[in-house]
Amino acid sequence: MQRPPVAPSLLAVALLASAALATACGGGAPEAEVPIAREGPAEEIFRVGKEWESQATETGFRTPPSPIATFSGTVLSRVVFSDDQRTAKETLRFEATYKMQNGREFRCTAGTEVTLPVRFADHHGEAAVEMQRPRVELVRRCVPDGFPEPRLDLPPATARFALRADRLVAFAPAAERREYLPLQ
Repeated sequence: MQRPPVAPSLLAVALLASAALATACGGGAPEAEVPIAREGPAEEIFRVGKEWESQATETGFRTPPSPIATFSGTVLSRVVFSDDQRTAKETLRFEATYKMQNGREFRCTAGTEVTLPVRFADHHGEAAVEMQRPRVELVRRCVPDGFPEPRLDLPPATARFALRADRLVAFAPAAERREYLPLQ
């Protein structure tokens, strides 16, 4: 039994459909590649936040001849990065209780705002920022009056922080203990 021959028009339609399908599925000219913009370290940190805060507790004791026997307090540091990626404003607040060798007790506060030069970089694949705090001299306000060390002097300091998850974690110098959390 012989089959009837396939009509040429049906064969032509099938070939045209195959050609159209091949062109629609990538058989045509390649699309232009669009370069992928990569985030820099500053943009990566700013995506998490431009305002950061760290709070640390300090406790300790001193031995004579210091008039201070023990101290306990908190240091609050709030950093707001500028849009120019070159500076930040740091607001520092200190609150502490001091017990003297003679038994007297003082509650003291101090605070200031400073401008920090900052640099953003990549540190072993992590976005990082370096903050340089200049020398800071503060005057403690104490209750009652008469605290024997009214000045609080902070030497210049440089610290480096890496973005890990949603935190800026210190990695240099090794003794740096601050860890910043985003405020927004």
